[in-house]
Amino acid sequence: MTAIFFDRDGVINEVVIRAGVVSSPRSLPEFCLRQDFVDAYLKIVGRQLDLFVVSNQPDVSRDLLSQSDLTAMTELLQSQFDFKEVVYCLHDNHQQCLCRKPKPGMLNYLVEKYGLDRAQAIFVGDSEKDVLAGAAAGIRTVYLRQSHNQEVSCQPDFIVDSLEEILGIIDKY
Repeated sequence: MTAIFFDRDGVINEVVIRAGVVSSPRSLPEFCLRQDFVDAYLKIVGRQLDLFVVSNQPDVSRDLLSQSDLTAMTELLQSQFDFKEVVYCLHDNHQQCLCRKPKPGMLNYLVEKYGLDRAQAIFVGDSEKDVLAGAAAGIRTVYLRQSHNQEVSCQPDFIVDSLEEILGIIDKY
């Protein structure tokens, strides 16, 4: 294993529930790191892996999240974790871009930019879009099952109930 791609919302930070709908943080005070990510990261960081974040952030184009708040969230991530790169798709569904998950554009971009071996990488996400994007990019997928996302109709390579479980997957490859 040489690289791990992480979705952001629901994996690294908590999702926000608005009117019963799973959503992303729209301000820095809403941006709360998941303790299980912090704990898993501390066990991963010494393994000489390239770590990346790939995340859809359509609330920017929807004018629900300012670019400055997104930048502040990213700066917070980069100050606490050693990510090689954080990449966002800021487009909304109707814009039909190639980077918005479930399309593999962000993953393909990072694989090509850093000359990564897809067979030596995993993508950890908490949505069907994450699993589909990883599969389309030829990267093994890890689905993080949580209270807000118990069911998935696609087939991830691995299903975990905690981020700590990815340590076994890393050790396996």
